[in-house]
Amino acid sequence: MGKVLVMGLAAIAVIGTVATALSRSGAWERLISWGVDPVMNACILPGDDLVEDPVAIDTRSLVVDAPPSAVWPWLVQMGDDRGGEYSYSVFGFPHRKGADRIVPEWQDLAVGDPINEWVVRGLEPERALVLYSDIAGSWSWAFILEPTDGGSRTRLVERIRSRPSLPRRVSEVAMRVIGLVVYLMVRKQMLSVRDRAVSQPA
Repeated sequence: MGKVLVMGLAAIAVIGTVATALSRSGAWERLISWGVDPVMNACILPGDDLVEDPVAIDTRSLVVDAPPSAVWPWLVQMGDDRGGEYSYSVFGFPHRKGADRIVPEWQDLAVGDPINEWVVRGLEPERALVLYSDIAGSWSWAFILEPTDGGSRTRLVERIRSRPSLPRRVSEVAMRVIGLVVYLMVRKQMLSVRDRAVSQPA
């Protein structure tokens, strides 16, 4: 157990050092707004009202060569006891990698349903999925689908608003460390959803 703790602390120290370096170089802003222009980064999205006065706001996007109807089913079936999260299978979460097919039984989702530590707070089919968590603070996670090119393609936007239950200055430092891990996991998730929607449309 002691070895695991030391390894964990070492990993946090490394991540913190990298996050600090990124912040000082100006690369941090590009990470938290990957694929997003300043106008989109400033716009109001579904779920923004769930977390007031956030410590951190991360908005990322990419374009999927498929309509929203092909992307939506992959988002709806997220969850460790369902289709996974389409990200890296690490940190003891074997299901994070995600399913490689759309499963009809996992397509039923409603406001109030849990997805891991999150709860569905907003649901607009083929448009918006908003999750919320009050574990150790206030957190919202929105998945937005915007049709482009006459509806044949989709801009997938993810926004995370965070307000940890810590003093604000401590939270700002903590979110630098957490934010780097979140960036890596979310980027992989978005790319995986994109690839699945294109190769296996609903």
